[in-house]
Amino acid sequence: MANTLEELLKLNHDLRVTLLTKWQMHAFYIKEGKSWPLLYLAVHVANLHEAIELLVSKGFGREAGILLRSMFEATVNVMWIAQNPEARLDRYAAYRYFAAEQYRDLGERLPSREGQSLEQREQYEKESEQVRREAKKAKNQYGFRKGTYWSGKTLKEMAKDVGWLPRYEAIYKIYSDVMHSNIGSSQDFISSSDTGAIFIQRKARFPHANPVMREAYCYLTVAFSFADAYAELGMEAEIDEAMKKVNAILSGQLGG
Repeated sequence: MANTLEELLKLNHDLRVTLLTKWQMHAFYIKEGKSWPLLYLAVHVANLHEAIELLVSKGFGREAGILLRSMFEATVNVMWIAQNPEARLDRYAAYRYFAAEQYRDLGERLPSREGQSLEQREQYEKESEQVRREAKKAKNQYGFRKGTYWSGKTLKEMAKDVGWLPRYEAIYKIYSDVMHSNIGSSQDFISSSDTGAIFIQRKARFPHANPVMREAYCYLTVAFSFADAYAELGMEAEIDEAMKKVNAILSGQLGG
């Protein structure tokens, strides 16, 4: 049983290493060429997980919560795709070109292109033409528009669909305030005297580290469980063991 932050960090670390070791054995296997979005999202979650561990180990639990927000979003994407994988994997993959077209449009306005050779410019234009063709097909098929999410829903709506609306309200919105420097989040750093003097401290007053690591353990487990189920990565035993600990971790029975 993990009763301290150090033990909780080790529990998270060991799980991530175990899952990524298994994943490396199947890194180039993509079932029917369609499961790559789930594999990408799972690895993205693992990378965020490692970054969170590093921040927490250095005493920046509150700042790690900003990455937890991104980890939450990626995990909700995995769960939402898994509800209807065939259709939603295709939609997610198609959005890749729609998003790439927007990046190309931005790239063409950057001054860094001025130093490119004629050959580099021609290659860039050739790639851009292909991206625009695929983006047009994606827009025609799915009705993608700038300023909208790939799923056609908001993240909040997706979270509700997968049963994580309470977690969205309690976790995602809190760390959205932190990320955007909301004035309300300043309460973590200020105190006042009887005379009304304001004192600013560097360390957050709320102990973010343990809650962040408990959530991170959950997201890592869930993301890889769906990726394993669809892409057949052979992680059943490892996922089952991790799932046994999720409820205990989130209820505070593990991790202090």
